[in-house]
Parts: sequence; C-alpha cells; structure tokens
Amino acid sequence: MTADPNSVAIVGAGIVGMSAALYLRRAGFPVALIDPLPPGGGASYGNAGLISIESCVPVALPGMLSEVPRWLTQPLAPLAVRPRYLLRALPWLLRWVAAGRMPRVEAAAAALRALHVNALDRYRELLGAEFDDVIRVAGQVHIRESAEPSASEAIYRRLWERHGVAAEWLSADELRQLVPQLTGGVTRAVFLPKNGHTLNPRRLVATLARLFTEAGGTVLAERVLKLVPEGSGWRVVTSSANHIVGKVVVSAGAWSMQLLRPLGVRLPLETERGYHMMLRDASVAPRLPILSRGRGFSITPMEQGLRLAGTVEIGGLDLPMNEERAYVLLRQARQVLPGLEASDFSIWMGFRPSFPDSLPVIDEVPGRRGLFLAFGHGHTGMTGGAPTGRLVKQLVAGEPADVRLAPYSARRFH
Repeated sequence: MTADPNSVAIVGAGIVGMSAALYLRRAGFPVALIDPLPPGGGASYGNAGLISIESCVPVALPGMLSEVPRWLTQPLAPLAVRPRYLLRALPWLLRWVAAGRMPRVEAAAAALRALHVNALDRYRELLGAEFDDVIRVAGQVHIRESAEPSASEAIYRRLWERHGVAAEWLSADELRQLVPQLTGGVTRAVFLPKNGHTLNPRRLVATLARLFTEAGGTVLAERVLKLVPEGSGWRVVTSSANHIVGKVVVSAGAWSMQLLRPLGVRLPLETERGYHMMLRDASVAPRLPILSRGRGFSITPMEQGLRLAGTVEIGGLDLPMNEERAYVLLRQARQVLPGLEASDFSIWMGFRPSFPDSLPVIDEVPGRRGLFLAFGHGHTGMTGGAPTGRLVKQLVAGEPADVRLAPYSARRFH
C-alpha cells in the first residue's frame, strides 16, 4: 500500500497533539489522532490548568546541587526523588543541575518566552467563539512567604525585566484587596495580569477534539505499539490495526521515548510525577490562581471546584503513586488559605514529560524523514500546547516557523 504523502498520524491526544491535529486538519492535511485514552485523558486532564504566557524561567536554577540531600531524605518535600529510582534518574539529574548554570538559564528563558508569549492568541485561533467558555484571563498571583527575597527570586526579577514581563509587585494592602482569603502571614506577592487559566483542562482538550472531528479529522482509540519506516512513509502498528501514512507526529508525553528508542532516537526525557487534589464545594474560593513558589504548588479555581496541584516527584512511569503527596497539598493550602474545607475531594497523579533545560523538543528527527517530535513541555504543557501545535503544522507543511526552532531541536542534546 502506498501512503498518501500528506497524510499525518499524531500519536497522543493531549493538549499538544490535539492542538497540532486541529492546526494540520484546518490546513488541509488528512489527520488521524491516535491514543488509547480519550482526548485530554492523561497529564492534560490533571494539570494545574495554568496558561502562563509570561512563564519564561526554567525549573533548573543555580544552587540546585545543594538541594540534593533534601530531595533524597524528605519524600514529601515539594521536590523529591524516589530512592528506588535514583540510579536510573541520576544521569538526567546531573544534566538538570548543569542546566542551572546562568548562561544556560538565560538561553532557556529566551526560548520559553518566544514559545509562550502568544499562547492565548493561539488558543483564540483554535477555539474561536468558544475561547471564553473554557479560558479565563484574570491573571495569577505568585505569593512569597519569606521575609527577604531569595536568590531565585532575584533571578526571576532579572529575567522578567529582560523579557518585558508585566509583573506588578504588590504591597500587603494591594494583595489583600486582590485575594482577601490569604493568611496574614503572606505579605509579599507579584501579580501577573496577562496570565490566564482554563476552567477545565479536560473540557478544553475535548473542545479542540470536537472542533477537529467537525473539520473532518479522525480520532482512533488505539494504542500505538510501533512505528515502522515503510517506503517514503510510515506504518503505524497499533493494538487493533495498521495505518500507512506519509508523516507521523509523536506527541505521547512521558511515553514518547518508548516508541522512539527502537528507531535509534536517544533523548534525555524524564518523568516529573505531579499530584493534584480536587476540592468540591470549597469553603474558601479565590477568584484567580495562586502559586506558592516556596511550597511548590498552585491553587486554581475551576468549574468542578478548587484544584490544588504541583510538587515534583522523580520516580519514573512504573512505581506506584504516593498518595500522601496529594494529601500534603491540602495541608499546604490550609497554611495560606485559613479555614479551607470541602464537602468532597479526589486525588490524582500524572506524568510530566520533562527535559533537563525545561524546553520541549519540536523537531523533525534527523535522518528519519517524516517523523516529527512534539513533547517534553514539563510544567508548561497547557501554556505551550497551542503554540507548539502551530509550529508542528509549520514544520509538517514546510512553512517558515513563527520562532527560531534551534532551541527546541532534538540535536541540542548531542
């Protein structure tokens, strides 16, 4: 069977794959989206829902090496490494620490800024009149509980100023007016008015999926087992069929490397396991998201309730979840929102696909014509989803890209 050279299979129905699918279908490509889960059923379901166009500071910053003992000895800390997984994670952790050197931090910040700055515009392109139904642009508050600015806070200020981030440093009175529910112990904060959030991450992805199918795209509930080069195209072998296509986009999040390693692709992708607790009928309900950098979590008002999300656990794909990390989120939230109670709650764990420098890979695989990569967004997948989808469309179509693609190249690790 000869593949249609323009036909595209996208592996992964998260926010990145879904955005790419819709952009490509609207550009006239025959597109099949393949995932065993329904659209938005993985990390795109359980994330904090933040669409942070001002996000330009990578996770790795100077001084991380000194934190390693705490990561290993405090399993409920905001960042922890599961001891059983340490040896396997060590090469990635060393790359992560190295990525915290300031020249590399500054380069990553410029690339994150370029990718994220137009994210809300890209979502408006995709969603059209339905944008306001699933996304709010009310800003975010980042709270600081230390009496004096930390070294990392100084880096944030410097990078924000360099990249023109609209950051309003609040007095205690201004903070109380914006978020009156906060404890009096929080006296320093910054307001990022241009940032937004989704009212329901899963519904956002499902809305894109509906628009995709209405445009003539196909969603297949199948598990991709292997990608096999065939002639000038690809054979996509799934749990229930074979699909012959001209091009493949791998956007399978933390599972992407399972498909790519047999093809000789080697990339330092690791899984940062994140947790959330969803509170229903919360007694305290701020009107906009709150992020605590020191505690490593966020509080986001959503249509289903109040979502407490965050933390980083390095533990791979196979170890069981540590549900206590989800319960810690509630204890942390009560420290900043006194009197917080709920009628019911649910807990969740998901897998953030992360590269050491906090940048995704958006590229065509060298030497593998027609094989495209779009994954590894770490903590900013919901922000980077729509912009990445547009870049994927430009790559596949051979169009000039919106931004310089070198920082997101798969070659940067070799």
